[in-house]
Amino acid sequence: MDTLAVRSGPLTNPRSLELSIVGVCIITWLLTAFAIVVLLVTGNQPQSRDFVCYWAAGHAFSQHQDPYSQEDIMRLERSVGFPLGSREIIMRNPPWSLPLVLPLSAVGFKTGSLIWSFVLIACLAISIHLLWILHGKQKL
Repeated sequence: MDTLAVRSGPLTNPRSLELSIVGVCIITWLLTAFAIVVLLVTGNQPQSRDFVCYWAAGHAFSQHQDPYSQEDIMRLERSVGFPLGSREIIMRNPPWSLPLVLPLSAVGFKTGSLIWSFVLIACLAISIHLLWILHGKQKL
């Protein structure tokens, strides 16, 4: 008579459900990181993304040029293959943020783009971990 009775199975256990969700999140994160690496290594025009302005600003700053100068930035962006028909992208961050992009001048454009992407992924992982701690850090 009880057709609505809940059967106990592997996914009805709260611990199993949590572990499944965590597993899916980890796999998704790894696939995203892999996709970013593949896009950067295969040369899928990273020079047309916004990273080019950070890289160019870091190089201009390290060469004692104006990192906000349209001419200097355009020259640096075009040197790494920025499309000719496109307008230059200038970093709009305040001058006190220039030390954050300065290390990009020590590496080439593709290497810097790869490092920048990994730093962004690491920042995302760290922020998720900090939010987990902030909201009680339940044990899995």
